[in-house]
Order: sequence, then C-alpha cells, then structure tokens
Amino acid sequence: MHVLATAVLTAVFLSGISPSLLQAQQGRLMERTLELREGSTFQLTNASGDITVRGVAGRSAMIRGIKTVEGMNSADSAYLLEATTLTVEEGDESVSVAISQPPAVLRGEAAPVSVSITIEIPLDVALVLRSTSGNIKVSGMEREISLESDSGSISVTDTEGYVSAGSVRGTISIERASSGADASTVSGDITLTDIDDRIRATCLSGDITIRGGVLAEIWANNTGGDIKFGGPVAIGSRYQLTSHSGDIEFIAEEESAFQVSLSTVSGSISAPLELNLTGNQTSRRSLTGIINDSDASVELTAFSGDITLITLHRPGQIGMISSFAEKEN
Repeated sequence: MHVLATAVLTAVFLSGISPSLLQAQQGRLMERTLELREGSTFQLTNASGDITVRGVAGRSAMIRGIKTVEGMNSADSAYLLEATTLTVEEGDESVSVAISQPPAVLRGEAAPVSVSITIEIPLDVALVLRSTSGNIKVSGMEREISLESDSGSISVTDTEGYVSAGSVRGTISIERASSGADASTVSGDITLTDIDDRIRATCLSGDITIRGGVLAEIWANNTGGDIKFGGPVAIGSRYQLTSHSGDIEFIAEEESAFQVSLSTVSGSISAPLELNLTGNQTSRRSLTGIINDSDASVELTAFSGDITLITLHRPGQIGMISSFAEKEN
C-alpha cells in the first residue's frame, strides 16, 4: 500500500526588493532524503526546471533544489513559492516524486514556478524522469533509464543499463552506455558516443551522429537531416541507416568487414576502391558489394541526399570509386 508524504517547499525572500517591482523571486528547497531498495524504480516529474541526477553508492537518495517564479510582484511570488510542493509517494518497488504547482498556475492565472532539482541517488535503481520544460542530465547509473523532455536537452553519461531518451524540442547526447540506447527527437540533434550493444535513433529535424562503440544493431532514421557514423562494424552486426532529406556519411574503422547496400533516389554515391561489387550494377544510384567478406550487413538509403562510404585506408587502397561520385543529370 502506498504511503503519501508531502513536503512543502519553503521560500526565502531576496532582501531589499520592492514589492511593487516585477522580478524573479526564489526560495531554497528543504533537503529531502529517501531510502531506496536495491533494484527499485525512482520516478520524478517536473513541470518546469532542470533535473540533474548522479549515481552514488549507498541506499540514500538526497533531493535538493531551488524554485523560482518570474513576472509577479513580491506578494504573489511569495504565495506561489509557498504553494509549490514536493510530493513523494513510496511503494514496495518504486518511489514517485512530483512537483505540485498551485491551483492558480494550473488554471493559467499565474506564471509557473520553475524548480531546479539536483539528486544524488543509489546507482543501482532504475530511473524514470520527465520534465515538461527543462533540461535533464544523468550520470553514473547501473540500471535502465527512461527520460522525457518536451522542451529541453537530454544528456546521459557513463551508464550500464539501457537508455531511452526522448525530446520534442531539444538535443540528445548519450555517451558511454554499455547496454544500448534509444533516442528520438522532433527538433534537435542526436549524438551517440561509445554506445555498446544496440542503437535506435529517430529524428525529424536535426542531425544524427554515431561514434565508436561495439554495436550488434543500429537502426537510424532521419527525416530532415544528415546521418553520420564513425566506428567499427561488429562481426555479425546489422546496421540500417535511412535519411529522407539529408546526406549519409559512413566511416568504417580499419579491418572492418561487411556486406553493404547503397541506394539513393536523387543523390550521388561515393564508395572506396576496396569495395568488391556484387550483382548486376546497372545504376549509379544503387549498388551492393562486400568489404573483407563478412556476415555483417550495412544498408544505407537516402531519398534526396548523397551517400559516402569510407573505410579507413590501408597502404595501396587509397581512393574512391569516382564513377559513383557524380550525380546523374
């Protein structure tokens, strides 16, 4: 059975401010400490404000933060700050934390209170974090992570569990995630660095960049931007990169071996001299081949963009297949 606990966030007035002036007022949150079970799930929802989480040893989670309201006089600011509360709901396997806004904010009659949250949390719990308007930053966690921001960037570093990150308007950066990542954004770039296992990336307006890592699977789809890959092609892997209105650049590290299919509707294709072409090559805009014979598969598809396939060269293998580098009239 859930136990509901509510902690009222205390307001601290800035000294020397005239009540008649419209300006930001802020108060320091009371620190809240929670004891979390190993393997439990921690959930946090924040309407406005950044969320920063760092994994630490131990069983205690320390929540700290500052709340701010702008565009209100001092009396109204004081009310809004005092009425903004931190709600904690504890269960056997999960803990849910939410920032509750006062009724006047919910009715649209007052400016929202922004609450910047900083959390030090046991590194062996799962995370579910959501911010309507604010950035999310997470580091040093061991279990799965799910992050959402309607308007804000997402940054994740040094994690062992699977990472799922989605932003409507904001960039996503995930670095050193050993169990894979799923990143999606409507408007913003996606950068995935040193991810292992598997990657799924979708973007409507922005670029997708994938660097390093040992990946068994990549699925990347970009509607309005470029896709860039640079790293090794793992044995037995499958990489599928599709760009609807942008270029694709695929740079395979030396000694990579894979079968490749390249196709573009209205762009050009550039490929290395070491590519052994297979099948009946009848078009400059579609070709298949093999590099160093392998069961790994790479499929690159562009609708209105160019495709460039590069393998980091060995002596005597420098150059590109020039006949595929020019666009047809």
